[in-house]
Amino acid sequence: MKSKGAAGAVLICLCLLCGILLLAFGIKNTYDLSRGTENYASAQGYLSDYEIMESGSANNRSYSYYLTYSYVVDGRGYTVTTDYGSGSVPEMGSTKEIKYNPENPEEAVIGGISGSVIMIFPGIMFILIPGVFVMGFLTNAGVFEKCPVRVFDLFIGLVPVVIGIGAFYLMADGFSVKAAFAAGGPFALIPFLLTAAGIFIIVKNVFPKKEEPSS
Repeated sequence: MKSKGAAGAVLICLCLLCGILLLAFGIKNTYDLSRGTENYASAQGYLSDYEIMESGSANNRSYSYYLTYSYVVDGRGYTVTTDYGSGSVPEMGSTKEIKYNPENPEEAVIGGISGSVIMIFPGIMFILIPGVFVMGFLTNAGVFEKCPVRVFDLFIGLVPVVIGIGAFYLMADGFSVKAAFAAGGPFALIPFLLTAAGIFIIVKNVFPKKEEPSS
């Protein structure tokens, strides 16, 4: 029994460590990218092509799309491709802001989501999910007995909120409702439902229903 508990604790620690590392690298790379392109000029890019990448087994294939945008600087055309795989292909000709090096326009990045930002989301998940077990253990140990709210339930509510907001951001490549439904169709409702469920749990625990005094 003790060996199972120790194995579980090791697994939780490994998940937390992976989450912290992913989150740290994602934030660092995003910051470095922002600093490195702060003096870049902007141009409007148009989706002109994409490359399909397949993964998975023969019976369970999944596909991701690397999108290529074309942009023009001083009458000369250039292209830049996303550094991450998208789950869908936007309408051809749809636009994105392109930031390019004025001294070398071939050096460019696409505005919005980047591979570094995407790294942040699984990092948060690797922290939150094992965090549920940690919070459950602390609750059973009586750490939060004197707390006016049910901390464990509050944390449980936080998980779907973070998942919902993160999934919506990745699906929409930002926070555009129109873009989310264009990319995900009816599946775009899932992040909203997750977020709403999480908010309900949080509100229920922060503002618990008062018990009526017995007569």
